[in-house]
Amino acid sequence: MLDHRTEAVPALMTPERALDPSLTEHEVAELSHAASDQVRAAVAERHDVSVITMLKLARDSSPEVRASVARNSRPDMPEEILVELADDKSREVVYALIYNPAVPTSVLAHLARPFRQGPAGAARARLAQRTAPSSVTSRRRSSRRH
Repeated sequence: MLDHRTEAVPALMTPERALDPSLTEHEVAELSHAASDQVRAAVAERHDVSVITMLKLARDSSPEVRASVARNSRPDMPEEILVELADDKSREVVYALIYNPAVPTSVLAHLARPFRQGPAGAARARLAQRTAPSSVTSRRRSSRRH
């Protein structure tokens, strides 16, 4: 199998370099193909990565990289990527999604399905945290009406 990842001078391919805000879009795209899982994971943490690159990183062979995508709290993350990660075989990836505050309730509900033993309980707990304040507010409103 041919590995398409870039082998470059180590000083230029570090996680710290991948997080540098002054990088161009082209440089970030190059780093997303680095041989190092840590460098690709750092790229996946960025909020300015193109959706195409983020999709590729979400399908990376390394659970560490996919978990970084799952932790990324960018507001415009396509829900399709998050749903795909919700079905990941790696618990690290699934739990990263569950504890990401930017993940929509619909994805948490997907994760809360009963056949997922540990992750389902954690997802249901996160859903309960999200719905608890609104249900208290609803009860307050209804008690004022009576």
